[in-house]
Amino acid sequence: MLRIEILRSRITYSALILSLLFSFVNCSPSAEQHSVPGIDTDARATSTELNSAAADSVNDPVSEARTSASPDRKIEVRTFQNESGISGFGYDILMDGSVKIHQPNVPAVQGNNGFSSEAKARKAGEFAAQKVRKNMMPPSVNAKELDSLGVLN
Repeated sequence: MLRIEILRSRITYSALILSLLFSFVNCSPSAEQHSVPGIDTDARATSTELNSAAADSVNDPVSEARTSASPDRKIEVRTFQNESGISGFGYDILMDGSVKIHQPNVPAVQGNNGFSSEAKARKAGEFAAQKVRKNMMPPSVNAKELDSLGVLN
């Protein structure tokens, strides 16, 4: 009998918490009532306008790289031999001479080792650079892709 009473009180408590939660959500301002820089607050803004204005006001490295990867930008790959405790080779992806991606180790593979040869690092770097050229952001590389490139040991 005591168990039934405890169960009823827990259900009642849960119902009370849920009702308070729903009332809080209903009382919070809607997306159209938020002030976003670049949008007239007197007019009702659509969610698309809010999202684009919010994206413009935030410094997002992925969207910055996406706009930076326009076809007229020079994208190049440089390989290097690792120092400071990491063995092997790595690569940098540069846009207009500025390093945007520094990859000292083999991505998507457990451990902290570089590529076993400079040629393998260059091949993986060119593959990632191709993703940047195609605006595939972030230009992540998985183990299956690396294996198909033949750059894993």
